[in-house]
Amino acid sequence: MKGGIFGPMKEVGNPYVEPKSVGGQGPLFGEISTIVNGSATDVQGLFGEPMIIGGAPVLLADFSNVADVTHDELQRHYNGPRRNQLISAVKASCLSVNSAVGVEPAKLPKHLLQRGDTCQTMAVVNGLSLVGGAGFFDRGLAGGGDIYTFIERCRANVRSRGLNDYLYLNIIEELKRQGYHFSYDVIPNNPIKLARALWSRDKQFLLCTKQGVNSKGHTVALLPCKNANSDEYLRTVDSLRESPYSLSVEDFIRLVIEGPSDFTLVSL
Repeated sequence: MKGGIFGPMKEVGNPYVEPKSVGGQGPLFGEISTIVNGSATDVQGLFGEPMIIGGAPVLLADFSNVADVTHDELQRHYNGPRRNQLISAVKASCLSVNSAVGVEPAKLPKHLLQRGDTCQTMAVVNGLSLVGGAGFFDRGLAGGGDIYTFIERCRANVRSRGLNDYLYLNIIEELKRQGYHFSYDVIPNNPIKLARALWSRDKQFLLCTKQGVNSKGHTVALLPCKNANSDEYLRTVDSLRESPYSLSVEDFIRLVIEGPSDFTLVSL
């Protein structure tokens, strides 16, 4: 079913710090076609290379380097007069990924609902269970109790080391300490970079924290749809809702660019 991007804001904590861009050497000189708020918006070097300003490439007039610019640069143009053209360019690139991998929404089993303010933990557990397949956490259940008992044991272990058991990165590290094999990477907030990483191979998902007022936010798992299309691009697994719902490609683009949202790629 079609739903909003997120439900109520619940949980405190932001595990993500956006990495600083590292710029390269720019062209010797270039042609500046437009100046907005004192900065170049459309810059092209002598041989067509994007100019580097402030350590990051500037978006070219034809959007040909849209996959390479920072979130701030995307957001600046998104809030400008060429928003529709920008969305069209980003949408085309997002839909060009090889979506032969991913989940089949109709075949997803039921996911777990959170108990208390545990959305970050549940996003990790639900994502791993859904892409890892039935029985992924069977080893953890050997100690007795159900999956919620296992989750509370993990959180207690995190607290015993003096760490915040509400942050998903700490839960991920605890699961890895227990022998669960998967990796994770923080991906820059560019929809195209996120899409290319997510569909690069099978058994991956994104953890997404949508920040709210007073640093309160809500975390969900975003699963790539197999044979993704404009209307059904990602499947959102939200521990506050009983059923997953679809995000269109434009929903995804707005989610990333409008922010503030943080994304971590988890790979099995």
